[in-house]
Amino acid sequence: EERAGELVEAHQVFNPDNPIASGLNEVLFIYPGSISPRPDSGIEFEPLITLGPASGTTPWSQLTMTPVEERFNPRTGDVISTAASSALTGEDLIVINPSPVTALDNETHTIAAHLTGGSNDINVVYICDLDFVTEIPQLQAEALESPLDNFVLLQNAIDYLAGKEDFVELRNRRPTPRTLTQIERGNRLLEANVSAYEQIAGLRMEYELDKFKESLQQASEELSEDSSLSQNERVSQFVQQVSDEARRLQVQEVKLNEELDEELNELETQVRRKISVKESWHRWLAVLFAPIPALVLGSVVLGYRWMREQSAVSKDRRV
Repeated sequence: EERAGELVEAHQVFNPDNPIASGLNEVLFIYPGSISPRPDSGIEFEPLITLGPASGTTPWSQLTMTPVEERFNPRTGDVISTAASSALTGEDLIVINPSPVTALDNETHTIAAHLTGGSNDINVVYICDLDFVTEIPQLQAEALESPLDNFVLLQNAIDYLAGKEDFVELRNRRPTPRTLTQIERGNRLLEANVSAYEQIAGLRMEYELDKFKESLQQASEELSEDSSLSQNERVSQFVQQVSDEARRLQVQEVKLNEELDEELNELETQVRRKISVKESWHRWLAVLFAPIPALVLGSVVLGYRWMREQSAVSKDRRV
């Protein structure tokens, strides 16, 4: 945990050497992608916004899904699964997966970059999100009650590419809130661990669903091979098997969710306790050390005045 915290703290999201991103405080991307340089492109690649080791990627196969329609064949007792198709085109439907699995990694993913040079002598700012200046970030900013710098990023990029950096410097001249790095590191470490626990829970649920499907398939094959049963008995036993397995899956899902909530609560309690101790320590340090500069200055002034007074007194009057 200490090593992960050091990595999170050491990583800088916004490039401090480029005026486009150096003055940004907080931006929000809805569904961002990532960009990386190709060695043989000949284009100079300067990252502007990068995500560190507390980030990951969600594959397209996890972000989207094809709904499956299941039908029961009363003659054979089999469950037939087919991909849902559109009524207009007849092609498979692609919808957003409500529970995608995000893979955390130790790579830095670049969301925005400044690209120059190449065979066409390009000079562009590439941002891997089409929705970063729509009304969606604005609504989220109102919900979070925190200003976002999405439009500042766009304005800085336009002015920088146009060669008008005076406005960029003006936008970057704003007060930056000072945060406690140790407390911020604890919060980021908590978020990273929560994401890891949620990923593990998603993999567990996928494993249980696979076991559920295998159990139903095995039950269907056993009933089909049992010649001593009539068709109605096969259907009845298969329906009962499906009902039992569905209840078992539901119980297992509730158990996994309870275990996940318990682990997350315990983790959050530990991290919050550490953060509370550090906050109390810094609070006492602020109270105790705040008057020290005034006391030191007063002592210097008092000593200086005492020395001046002593130098003005004649030697025969001194005791």
